[in-house]
Amino acid sequence: MKATGTWIALLDPRTPKKDKPVIHLSKEAKAAMEEDQVDEIKTNILEVHSVGERVLDKSIVKESMVIVDPRIPFAVVHDTDEKTYLMIQENQVMMVE
Repeated sequence: MKATGTWIALLDPRTPKKDKPVIHLSKEAKAAMEEDQVDEIKTNILEVHSVGERVLDKSIVKESMVIVDPRIPFAVVHDTDEKTYLMIQENQVMMVE
C-alpha cells in the first residue's frame, strides 16, 4: 500500500487479531468493537510506512518515526496484504525523530 496526496500511512502498533469468530456479528457490532480497539494504541510515536507525494516535509520518509498529535483522530485502513495502517494528514505530525 502506498499513501497518496498529503496522507501518511503509519504501521499499526497493535497486535493483529487472527481468531476467526464462531458467532457472526452484525456490521454495527463489528464497527463498535473496532472503535474500542483505538484505546489499545498506547503511544503516539509511530513508524511511517509510506508518504504521499504532496507531503511538504521531506524529513517524513518511510521507516522514520513520527510523533503524532494525540488529540486528532486517524483513519484505520485494512489492506489486501492483511496488514492494518493508521492514516493521518501531514498536519497531524508534531515531530520527526
